[in-house]
Amino acid sequence: MNPARSGANEVRRLRVRKGWACTGRVIRKWRRLRGSLGRCGPDPYIFRADRLRAGERVPRVRFLEYLADCRPLTDEEMRRVVGEDQNPVTRVARYHLGWTEANGTPITGSSGGKQLRAGLLLLACEALGGGRAGLPAAAAIELFHAMTLLHDDIMDRDRQRRGRPAAWTIWGEATAINAGDLLLTRAFAALAEFGADPTASIRRMADACGAVIRGQQLDLQFETRSAVSASEYEQMIALKTATLFGLALEMGAVAAGCDSDPWRRLGHQLGLAFQMRDDALGIWGDPQVTGKPAGGDLRRGKKSLPVVLYVQAGGQIPATVATDEDVRTLLDRFDEAGVASQMRERLTGIQAHCRDLVGGLAVKKNYAQMLDEMVDLVADRDY
Repeated sequence: MNPARSGANEVRRLRVRKGWACTGRVIRKWRRLRGSLGRCGPDPYIFRADRLRAGERVPRVRFLEYLADCRPLTDEEMRRVVGEDQNPVTRVARYHLGWTEANGTPITGSSGGKQLRAGLLLLACEALGGGRAGLPAAAAIELFHAMTLLHDDIMDRDRQRRGRPAAWTIWGEATAINAGDLLLTRAFAALAEFGADPTASIRRMADACGAVIRGQQLDLQFETRSAVSASEYEQMIALKTATLFGLALEMGAVAAGCDSDPWRRLGHQLGLAFQMRDDALGIWGDPQVTGKPAGGDLRRGKKSLPVVLYVQAGGQIPATVATDEDVRTLLDRFDEAGVASQMRERLTGIQAHCRDLVGGLAVKKNYAQMLDEMVDLVADRDY
């Protein structure tokens, strides 16, 4: 048997036996196999990321695998834009992006985070025939998102980010704010190299930045209020979260030179689903998986969707939720009020709407299948 084909079959056996959660292990296994095989066989670029780097169009099967393929490409572009200078602010930014330890020691492999928004952008671009033209915009949108997380940690007093100490807990709030500002400038610098009308694209991102800031301010204001209506909540997440998802798919279509409106609408709905699921994980999620403390949103007084639905049903949130017992008591009340089932019903409705929007896109079947999988991932994820 051709040794290259034999190696590929070994990777497939790993995937079947271990499941798709072991994508990173599969990749490492294949790299070892490929290194021992050399450039033999009919296909010297069996590993997808290599084929992407070579500019080839590669058939896709699963959205999670597509995300794993895109991450090293987006990482490479982000690293190029951020640079490697030893300025203290740059060092904080690189730590926050998951590239280094706090002492500056490099971390091998891809950066922290799912890079979901970049993956969406690149998927839209590729599905419409644009290849890798969206890569500068993908880096820009991830740097923009990283800035929002860095600032969010300070405003929310979150001491952990992706299982590590948040940057502000190490270097202080002022330096962390500066690092976030640096990431935003680098996002616009990346977008300036975007081939598809960079001036208009910079305007799109500037408008999105303004919307996200307004949404974040609403989120902060809601923490001081005893009750928030469902419509107010939806307005807040539309600005804070859905805006960036809409921008990601819109920019992917723009990179491919296609009509971006239907993609922006799909992205907006995905963003709503993502935030609703995030709200559920912020209360019921496993801290070992999410990297966030259990019940953290309740302790901070966040008016997340479970809280909004509970109050809407006549429940009352205590003025202070400080202890683990306080959290457990409130979760029991949520169960009695059927909050989780109400959230699932809302998410199911948005999922159905997203699938309708995917069905209206002029893309090949394999891309439509990946988009459907992406809808399920966003709404059903546990991390």
